[in-house]
Amino acid sequence: MREIGRAEDHRDDSDLPAHGESRPDHLPERDDQRPADDRDAPATRSLTRAEAWDRVRWDAVAKNGATREQYEAYRGEAQLDDLYATELERIRQELRPPIRAALAPPRPHLAPDRHAELEDRQTVALDRFRTVPVEGPDNTPLNPARIGNRLGSEWRKNDPPFPPGDLRLRDELIYRRCEPGRQLSDPPQPTGQSRPELAGTHQPVPESLRERYPHGVDYTADGRPDLARYASKTVALANGYDRPEYADPDRRANDVFGWTSTPEGKTWHQAGDGRTLWLIDTELHDHYADQDHDVAAEVDQPIGRWVDPPRRTFNDPYNQRYEDHAREITGAPAGKEYRIEHDGTAAHMDTRTFRDHGDQSTEVVVDAKGRYRQFISSDGNWHDWFGESKKGGVPGMIETALRQIKAADGHPVEWWFAEPESANAFQRSARGNQHLRRYVTDGTFTVRHLPMPEQDPENRAEDRP
Repeated sequence: MREIGRAEDHRDDSDLPAHGESRPDHLPERDDQRPADDRDAPATRSLTRAEAWDRVRWDAVAKNGATREQYEAYRGEAQLDDLYATELERIRQELRPPIRAALAPPRPHLAPDRHAELEDRQTVALDRFRTVPVEGPDNTPLNPARIGNRLGSEWRKNDPPFPPGDLRLRDELIYRRCEPGRQLSDPPQPTGQSRPELAGTHQPVPESLRERYPHGVDYTADGRPDLARYASKTVALANGYDRPEYADPDRRANDVFGWTSTPEGKTWHQAGDGRTLWLIDTELHDHYADQDHDVAAEVDQPIGRWVDPPRRTFNDPYNQRYEDHAREITGAPAGKEYRIEHDGTAAHMDTRTFRDHGDQSTEVVVDAKGRYRQFISSDGNWHDWFGESKKGGVPGMIETALRQIKAADGHPVEWWFAEPESANAFQRSARGNQHLRRYVTDGTFTVRHLPMPEQDPENRAEDRP
């Protein structure tokens, strides 16, 4: 027994004093013999570290224009998510069959009423992560803060299945099927074909699917379609599916939810990383399963790519919120800008969208303009100083529009204004400029008024551009 103690905790009873002897000086005091301040020191240090990390995170989001209230709301949601995820894992442990270990007696089987209680609590915990429709205009992308670090729950063979819930809602959990056999030094390899020419771009879905999936599809850095926002379930297989010995991924994924076959109308779509499966509608899978489909036949070849925006300061946080709103309703990746370039002229656009012309879709690049009403006088025209300022004023805005038109190389450019007064004022300025007027006339440059939802409660999804 002493050898076990040395191997685990490096303890040796030979150093302990005999009964009645004083404690040697080189041995540390027990916790109950130390001063209270010393006993509280570890907790104090842990709290100090937590506060320091909180300040770092707050400083980071504050630079992006977020308010303290927004940060606290997000942090509260994240903490609640963690609590529900922890509760879910604890319940799963209790629901698992008894483990007959050699050194411990088997656990008694759960009483039926206790088993039902745990299943009900598990369902409540799971329902927290099933939040948005998987199709239609109300669909939203995954929370950017959780991409790459999504909460998950493990499942092992002989575990009770997870309750599948409503398959019309997206489940933001990742269900990880634990499987013995594969070494950590041999991770699954990417599978299937990719489209490098579409890497980092956003594409519309085919015309026949666009009413149900209006936000289109993002392509990853290696040119694979990211269908996570349209997945009812996401399962990660520990052994992957990139080798013959790890075949039948559909059956292995169905086991997690107790299905004998994949639900009707759904298909397990292989994400391409060799491990992840998405449960999506069969019609969507049929289009993207074959990477040889001609995306260029549905939309012009992308004229730009999504990039990290250059560092800048928002004097008014509303302007950043409006840009984020424009990205959200067009299905653009959060926190990215769309960089276009032609013949040495480059421009960073806030997002892009598509206009249908028969069977063809045309790519339209968008610049979102937030709060400009303060630069307009009571007669509806620009203040004189703003109308004449080349730095941030109307002349500078016209110069920016002309540069964007050149970089777009014939593709339409649209400016979206949050306020009708600003849209009307700049429309007059554009028509009054001899260089910009012809682009307004032929439809290459368009000014639109698109309010934020809180400005116009009737701003329904079907009214959005």
